[in-house]
Amino acid sequence: KKRKDYWLADMKSKSETGSCFLQYCILPRCFLTPNDALYCAKFLETILKIDTPWLSMIHFYDQLIKTIPSCISGCTSHEAATYGRFLNEVLRNLISWKDDAAVYQKECGSKRGFSSDFFVKNAPTISHFNYCDVFAKWCRRIYSYFSGGLKSDSEVHQLNTMSIIKSVHKVFPRLASHGAALSSKLREIAEDEKNTGRSLAVRAMMVHTFLETQKKYWKKEEILPGAPAKAKTKASDVGRKKKSPPSSAAGSEKKGGGG
Repeated sequence: KKRKDYWLADMKSKSETGSCFLQYCILPRCFLTPNDALYCAKFLETILKIDTPWLSMIHFYDQLIKTIPSCISGCTSHEAATYGRFLNEVLRNLISWKDDAAVYQKECGSKRGFSSDFFVKNAPTISHFNYCDVFAKWCRRIYSYFSGGLKSDSEVHQLNTMSIIKSVHKVFPRLASHGAALSSKLREIAEDEKNTGRSLAVRAMMVHTFLETQKKYWKKEEILPGAPAKAKTKASDVGRKKKSPPSSAAGSEKKGGGG
């Protein structure tokens, strides 16, 4: 904690700090063992908690999620399961911040890692609303990566994707549309005649079953805080404006008729 201000002070490009941290510190270790995967996730929590400067956590998480396809295609089955454990812990934190504005404010609201402008001293942190918007985009991206992995022509890619989905199934997918699509594809793989009796079919059905157990927790859509209320107010305002002219016209006709 005493040395945190010096860890990244010599980086030539501050905007690349997150990418370098991911490439040289996190990815080499999060595939090794389940304990290493957990250590990496907890270390991320720690560097945020002690407010490490020159490290944009939003940029880091964005880069981390973008590496999911290469992680799926470039690892062994053991590494995929280990990486899945790491991703599960990361997603738990991201979700806790999305679902509770108070938790977000407490754990991220005053941290430089969530600054709205990385290059401006004392810049305000990203609002909870904007974080939720980014989080929704991350979810769509992860879903597309998992969907692509299951549709891959490579059995290794399919099996690795299944291992990761199994590891994160209690936290992802969150949307019913994403969950239903992934579950349907897994069932399709399991019931394909060419896969009969193969480990691919067995694994697909197992992961399909895991997903189905979480079906009751899936959401219809990710709601951005404040968005529904604004939309409702705006719609009602428009409604009132549309109703006013006919009402005035009707009143004029009655008045004219009485004269």
